[in-house]
Amino acid sequence: MSKKIDWLEIGEKLLTGFMAIVTLAALAIAVIGAILEISTDRTIIIRDDSGTAYVCTVSKADTNPHDCKPIKDMK
Repeated sequence: MSKKIDWLEIGEKLLTGFMAIVTLAALAIAVIGAILEISTDRTIIIRDDSGTAYVCTVSKADTNPHDCKPIKDMK
């Protein structure tokens, strides 16, 4: 006598595996998004009291301006 295939059991196992893969993919996307958001640098312009302008970089992880370089006048 041949063994009967239990399609419901196969479907449940496939659905469970698919749900696990989707959950891991969503978690990976969330982690990568958080890392990119934290490490994104922004450029700002700062002027000192003498009127000299500097272009600086800031990030969400380090809000202190860094890598400041003076802007040369374009006259």
